[in-house]
Amino acid sequence: KTLTECKRCQVDFPKEVVQPEAPLHESRLLRTTYPFQSVGLDLFGPFQTYSKKQLNKRWGVVYFCLVTRGVHLDLVEGESTESFLLAFERFMAVRGCPEKVRCDQGRNFVGAARLLWNKLAKSKEEIQKKLAEKGVEFAFNPAGSPHWGGSYERAIRSIRKCLVSSLRGVGRLTDEVL
Repeated sequence: KTLTECKRCQVDFPKEVVQPEAPLHESRLLRTTYPFQSVGLDLFGPFQTYSKKQLNKRWGVVYFCLVTRGVHLDLVEGESTESFLLAFERFMAVRGCPEKVRCDQGRNFVGAARLLWNKLAKSKEEIQKKLAEKGVEFAFNPAGSPHWGGSYERAIRSIRKCLVSSLRGVGRLTDEVL
């Protein structure tokens, strides 16, 4: 009793505080048949590049496998929905079609989901056929909560740090160098 009430002992030997962990999201616990079946994605940038004396902005797209922690990087020319859809098609050509895609509520992602749904909604037979082929489900994180995508936000931080340090000596950055 004397030791527990002693102020000096409480400062010298503090009790360990245990931080309660939040439960993992269901997409992180899936048994998948292939990598990148459940994906978190986000845009990062912009990076300023030059082409023929013209200044351009380029963004990076990170596709983060939520189960295996694999990372796939791609480059997009703009923040538009069309640029993202082209990058998403390139990703699917290389890694296969993901079943679940988690992302924030950026305009390009929400627009891409809307465009994909509009393409599928032309007829019920087309919907069933496309979903049988590509059943991609977009799940959006709540607005203003970047901690929901903590794993791929942390990957973006590591990627950005590596890119900045490796591109430090480059004078005029071109699309090819980036």
